[in-house]
Amino acid sequence: MRLRVDPSIRSTAILPILKDETEGIWRPYGVQLEWVDARLDEVAAEGFSVEAVLDRRSEGPADPDRAVLGRASVPQDAVGAGPIRVSFDATERMLLRRPSSPHFVGEQDMARALGRVLAHEIGHVLLAVRNHDHAGLMRAVFTPAELGSPDRAPFRLTCDGFGRLRSRIQVMTRGPQMSDSEEMDRTPCPLTVVR
Repeated sequence: MRLRVDPSIRSTAILPILKDETEGIWRPYGVQLEWVDARLDEVAAEGFSVEAVLDRRSEGPADPDRAVLGRASVPQDAVGAGPIRVSFDATERMLLRRPSSPHFVGEQDMARALGRVLAHEIGHVLLAVRNHDHAGLMRAVFTPAELGSPDRAPFRLTCDGFGRLRSRIQVMTRGPQMSDSEEMDRTPCPLTVVR
């Protein structure tokens, strides 16, 4: 994982918790995330490389009841996927909608929620799916309470999702199977939260 962070996000506590949460969601499925410096030009790593950007803004619709927290561009075979984008500001706005929320979001809750959004978007790339499941990590809608809660249960893969992951492992580690002349469809898969 190459993670680039908007320079205006200065908290030193958020990134370690975000990484721990993202790893904790994927670890039970045998996915080991290795974080590398986003400034490196070349990454010598075994397996599959994904770039993510933790940005301030969201590129989604301006609907006050729905917010696009993250976005992933997924090519047909998931090899060479564009960077994942996670919106810090949209995630913070969602967490502020929790009934028990004070007028600010603590760093731990913020980091946990960002890690969950990132884990969901990584799922689109790893599973090479643009669509969403009806339950679990790969559903399209999470509540603000689920995003900030210490309970990870709502962020598990379904049995179908786990089956897709197992079938994708070989494809992800072999590299592209397409010729350079073939065009890849990069339809965005936004994660949306409804209050």
